[in-house]
Amino acid sequence: MLNIQSQLQFSDHRSLYDILIPADSKFRQLNELIDFSLIRNELVKNYSKDIGRKAVDPIILFKYLLLKTMNPSSDRDLVARSYTDMSYKYFLGLNPEDDVIDSSLLTVFRRQRMKDVDLMDLLIRSTIDKAKALGLLSSKKIIVDSTHTLSVFKRYTPSEAISRRSHDLLATVKESGINRELYTKLPRVPVSKESNMMVEYAQSLLTTITDMGITITVGIQEKMNYLQEALDDIAARAMVCKDTDVRYGHKSTDKPFTVKYIYQKQRTVS
Repeated sequence: MLNIQSQLQFSDHRSLYDILIPADSKFRQLNELIDFSLIRNELVKNYSKDIGRKAVDPIILFKYLLLKTMNPSSDRDLVARSYTDMSYKYFLGLNPEDDVIDSSLLTVFRRQRMKDVDLMDLLIRSTIDKAKALGLLSSKKIIVDSTHTLSVFKRYTPSEAISRRSHDLLATVKESGINRELYTKLPRVPVSKESNMMVEYAQSLLTTITDMGITITVGIQEKMNYLQEALDDIAARAMVCKDTDVRYGHKSTDKPFTVKYIYQKQRTVS
């Protein structure tokens, strides 16, 4: 059931935003000049009006996805940052002292509420176009590459998703100052870019980094979480996976999964 919070509850601490969020902040500009209520009108059809528990306003979840395009990260790390980052809280329409959503809600929104990825692309494109028309993008007050923004929601194949995120992880590990000898022990990217090979490679990479005894910095952990999210999304037939030929993978070395079987089983149950 959709719960619309038309305005914020009174807060003694909201004046902090006047101090912490400058007038030329991209988040302030977006909130003041973009009418996000139009987004709700498009997403409301995905919710029941009177059945189930009250749902988080889809505008908040949509804004989370915009934040995810600006700073790619796992749902868990994104939500964790929104708890302490006042610019994020301001953009989301929260008071400084407010709690944030559980990251699982954002994951559900991505996987279930936004089944129509073309709609998400349309909504993001519309938002970016409005920002351009208002001069926000041209004046570089909002530094967002619209092509990159849209590509976040395109249906990447499992190979593409894993390749991008594992590359970022390896770069972060290398920049951490890891011993060269240890770095050479990391699994090599398979020559074959078949989906099942890439899934096995990603799982092996995560396991090796965890077990090799290096210091896992915050940056490394965030990249590991983002790569693991890709594996979880692929297993759940989420939006990053469009490769209908993908069949097999491994959640761990002893727990294989068959995506097609899971999908068919869910359809049978439903």
